[in-house]
Order: sequence, then structure tokens, then C-alpha cells
Amino acid sequence: MTDLQWDSLVGCIGPYSISAAHLKSLYEPGYIPDVVIDALMSVICKKYEDVYSVCTQSMTKILVGSQRAKSQYFCKKNMLKCYSKVIGAHLVNGNHWTLFFCDLKKQTITYMDPFGEEEERKNDIMKNWSSFAEAKGCTFEWTWTDVAHPQQEDGHSCGVHVLMFAQALLDGKTLVEGYTSAEIPQLRAQFCHTLFSSSDRAVKCTVCWGVLMKNKVCCPKCGVHSHLRCQRTPCGICLICSRGEGNVMFQHLQNQESKQTEESTRQTPDDKDQQGGEKRETYKTDKVEVKKDQSKGKKRKASHSSNRKEKQERNEERQSQNLDMDSDVGHESEEAEDIKGIKVFGRLALTGQKKTQYIVTEEEMQRRIKGENMSSNVFRDLLGGRKKNLPEVVRTLPKKMKTKTSIFSALTEGESSDLAAGLTKSLCQNVSPELVRKDISDQSAEVTRTTLTSVRANLQSGLDSASPFSLITHTFGPQAVDGVLGFIIDSLK
Repeated sequence: MTDLQWDSLVGCIGPYSISAAHLKSLYEPGYIPDVVIDALMSVICKKYEDVYSVCTQSMTKILVGSQRAKSQYFCKKNMLKCYSKVIGAHLVNGNHWTLFFCDLKKQTITYMDPFGEEEERKNDIMKNWSSFAEAKGCTFEWTWTDVAHPQQEDGHSCGVHVLMFAQALLDGKTLVEGYTSAEIPQLRAQFCHTLFSSSDRAVKCTVCWGVLMKNKVCCPKCGVHSHLRCQRTPCGICLICSRGEGNVMFQHLQNQESKQTEESTRQTPDDKDQQGGEKRETYKTDKVEVKKDQSKGKKRKASHSSNRKEKQERNEERQSQNLDMDSDVGHESEEAEDIKGIKVFGRLALTGQKKTQYIVTEEEMQRRIKGENMSSNVFRDLLGGRKKNLPEVVRTLPKKMKTKTSIFSALTEGESSDLAAGLTKSLCQNVSPELVRKDISDQSAEVTRTTLTSVRANLQSGLDSASPFSLITHTFGPQAVDGVLGFIIDSLK
């Protein structure tokens, strides 16, 4: 089976796009990717209005003490003042999920590791969270709350444990119980159904992952939508359903869907009679109105005129609500509803692959003007859109300047940050700590680790967002250096 079919989009949960491969990673034993964890955490937290679910990338930056997490540009929406509880999954060393939970009213924090909590890591998390909270204006005296929980007994079920931990904490439990390691496959199947049933299948095309507007078609078998130009018979999801392991997984999901549909469509005789009465009443009313219109031609013309006006007003309202793709100013990002800037597509996506959108704020533009001496023409090429819609800080620049361009000039700070995070993740996943510690004694490793920790602290304080190295690399350089040093330090433990 080709990878293209597993990359078929099943649906969307908020900003997260869920493919067949994501469902497979959850249904079968193995590592659960961050988009699946984020989507399920948002579903779990949806019924709690006072809980803010932090995405995995942001939570990891906060808990590892990233300098970017302490800047004023990180997470403009102050979660510590708008919500009473904060929760999020934290990816340790790029391959192990843990959970962080903070009760702001009680000023307590809870950290849960499926393998068991280490005191040294808890101390680091307390320090980094306190530093982040202080940067956001919260100077509380945080205290620990320990919660007993089942231990992970394999090497790939940490994501399932974290999701179970999150449900228990949000329900106010002080003890996580009710499942064993032997029930992990059943829990995976349950979460897989939750992910499948919560997905909106009419937002994006299952083939190209583009937003659906007009000329869309729906697969009558699996319910996914696609552009008319992208339509395939059968669709990628149906091909997966008819073969091998995909057949088993989707058969389970469809059976669960059928059960829910049957329960929701069950109606009592009284309900049916009531609906029938409503239909008959509507029919009578419509019939009377038609007779009145036929007898009074003038009123009918006036009614048509008013209908045309109402339709025109609705169209104008829709147009005003639609996003102006030429201006691209004033959009809101997932983490920061108050951030205003220009929406730009990422430059590192492969042909045919979905492109990530990033927000370029005026503060970032100021930093790029300072670090790279960009002209208005270069800015317009990078940001796109009409010249009149660019911010004043860009329009007032000279048309020609001696720009200090580099390989990072075409990247936004958000994409450079994701690139640094991807580098660190690949390093943790593909380089074993044993290779780093090879032929190094315990005494030498401890001395080296202490030295590198001091070096890392010096670089974190010196390479802030205003440093030349950060400006010219759009924050990639300091984050990449910090990630590599952090990996080496952790490997020497």
C-alpha cells in the first residue's frame, strides 16, 4: 500500500489535521505523534471552560527553559490570567510523553511521568515553570501535588498513559486508577474512535488537504470530502479500508459510529407524532401564504424585492467576514488571539505537501529591519500581498537598501523555530546517549556535564531575541545550540 493513501486526510479537530496515518499510529502499538496528542487533549479539555490546553511544542519550550518562552512575543494570550487551570503534554528527549498540570487557584503544579517522576527533573520543571510564570506576571510560591498512577511497562504506551492522566486530573481525582497495562490496546482503540468521531470531515480536502469552498464532493462510503478536481474513485480512505490492517482499524471505527448513530436516531412514538404535527402545521401555513400572495400581486412583488435586499445584505455580510487573502493583516494565531500581523505560508514544505501558515508581527518586522537592513521591495517579496496593505513600518522603508541576506532571510521566526525544534527532535531520535558517553568515565562525564550546563546558561542569557546571532538566523541559531547542548547534557547523566 502506498504512503499516499495513508496520508489521506480523515478530518480536522480545530487547527489539527488528522490523517489515516495518525489514526493508525494511535490504534496500533507505537509512538503517538504530537498532532494526535494535541488533538485529543483539546477534545478532553473542551468540556472544561476554565482549562487551557497548551500545545505540546509550547509546553516543551516552557518546561525545558527555552529563552523564547520567556520573551514577550511568546504566547501573547496570557493563559495564567484568563484561566484557572493549565495542562499540556511535554515531550522529553523527543521520544517520551509526560504530563504537566497547574492549578492557578491553588498555586499547585503536578508533573506525571509514566515511568515515574525523577526528583532532578521535577526540580528543573519547577524552576523553568516559575521563570515562565514570573515573565508573565505571576510570582506565586508554587507547591507540588503528587498523584499516584499506574506505571508504564513497555516502550511505546506513554502517550496513552498521559491521556488517561489528563482525564483523571481534570475530573479532580487525586489517584489515577481504573485501568491496567493489559488494557492499553483497548484504550488505544477508544481514543482512536474519539479522534475519528470528533473530526470534521467537511473542512479540508482528503487528497490535497486544501480548504474546501465550492465544488466539493463527499464519498458516500466513508464520508470524507474532496475537491471536485481531486476526486478519486475509490478514495484513499476506502482503499485503506479494503486492505490489510487498515480494514481491521476502520471496521472497528465504523462499527462504533454505527452504534452511536443508532442511539441518536432512536425516537419514541410521541416524538414522531410531534414532528408529524409540526410538518402538517408548516404545510398549512405555507399554503395559506401562497394563496395570499396569489391574490395580492403587489404584495408579492414587494416581498420579492425585500428578499433580494435581504439576500444582498447577507452576501455583503459574508464578504466582510471572509478573510482577505490580499491583505493578510489582523489574523489570529492558535496560541495568541491578540497577535496581529501578516499571514505567510512556510517555505520548507515539499511540493504537494500541506503548507504551514505563520504570523509575522510588526515586532518581528522591526527585528528583521534591525538585523538584516531590509528594503520595502524585499519585504514585499517575502510577505506577499498588496503594497497598500503592508504595515506603515514597511511602506516607509527605502525601496533599495544594502540588505544582509542569508539562508534564513526567506524564513519567518516561527518557521525557523520549528526547524530548530525538528533538528533537536531528530537528534534525540536518531543519536543514542550511549554514543555520546562512549569511552567517557563517570567522573569525566559529570565534570563535562557541569561545564556544559554553565555554558548553556551563559548562552541562554547572552543570546536573547535582540542578539545579532538570533536576529540574523531568525531565532534558529540560539534554539538549535540550546537543543544540542541540552541533548548532550541529558546524555551524560
